[in-house]
Amino acid sequence: GLVGEEEGAGGGGVRVPPPAIPSPTELGRLTLDEVFVYKIPPLKTASGHRADEWGLANPALTGVLKAVQCDDTMYLRLYEEAKTGESGVGSSQSVTTELRLFGECPIRLGDGKFLPHFLEPVVDSSRYFVLRVQAQNSNKHAYVGIGFREREAAFSLKATLQVRGKSRRRSAPQATFPANPTSPHPIRRLAIRTSRATSTGNGAPKRCRSRRRRRRTAAVEARTVAGRGRATLRRTMWRSPSSRWRT
Repeated sequence: GLVGEEEGAGGGGVRVPPPAIPSPTELGRLTLDEVFVYKIPPLKTASGHRADEWGLANPALTGVLKAVQCDDTMYLRLYEEAKTGESGVGSSQSVTTELRLFGECPIRLGDGKFLPHFLEPVVDSSRYFVLRVQAQNSNKHAYVGIGFREREAAFSLKATLQVRGKSRRRSAPQATFPANPTSPHPIRRLAIRTSRATSTGNGAPKRCRSRRRRRRTAAVEARTVAGRGRATLRRTMWRSPSSRWRT
């Protein structure tokens, strides 16, 4: 249909194009000019992947890694340098290259998914990781290995993702509860008042059971000590009959 019309001299209508939908703003967070990409074998043990099983001397691709933030999603994108043409003659000849997208990993934290779900470090090195690469138009994904020549590059990647995770947790809405919640069931106070006396059927006050139990235990201990004293006295008198006549 027509989005809008303007009346011309002949009374005809002029089609007005619909307004363009603004594309989400992408913010570049990190660019690493050298990243090695590997084909990784299936996971053998539950402890994790090992980089020494990838054939580190022969990467499948040497490219560029970029971390780009778009709304609440962080994208890790792998680019390969493609040769597009040559210019010049002889020693002044130059080669023109461009970056072509090899694969990307959209990182959306939450819903039980944490950072190792998308980028998992290996168990035998701090410079190599397993990256979850996902197709742009489907949910199909695959795992590739990535690595860096220097530890500073790996540290920069981890720091960028950790800062993003912390900022997302701070910006997440906190759960709020009403001051006076309405509930069909009233809240019962289950605190035990030990100093409060209860009454029996005939109206006589009755102390708490715990206090009665303590008193009963103390009385039993007193009778036990007294009985032991009398038994000791009897044994002493039977052993020395003349002691009862001593003055």
